[in-house]
Amino acid sequence: MIFFLSFLWSCKDNQKFTPEQTIIIAQVDSSVIQASGVIKLLQQKADSLKPLNEFESIKLYNSLYMLKENTAALKTYHDSLLKHSGDALSLNNLCIEASTQAAYVNGLVTAGKALY
Repeated sequence: MIFFLSFLWSCKDNQKFTPEQTIIIAQVDSSVIQASGVIKLLQQKADSLKPLNEFESIKLYNSLYMLKENTAALKTYHDSLLKHSGDALSLNNLCIEASTQAAYVNGLVTAGKALY
């Protein structure tokens, strides 16, 4: 059993991330979690406003759509980071793109909170 477990451990992808890359991955995780919470809140509010004030509801749905689309893109970047098997330069570029997307999603989260 010990040999089997050690064999599995040795077969595991041992890709190491730099401290900066680890921070970016943590920021992406945090952004996705925050966005998911705001998406739920906006969805509830937009649904409840629809029969009362259609204009306000449409504004919320537009913000909700933008947040959902960009959060999905951020999740794709997150998955790509974790599954990355290329060279260090492409990993750094992917980290930059993910960090930029996370900053944009954070802006949308802030706007969504303000609308809520």
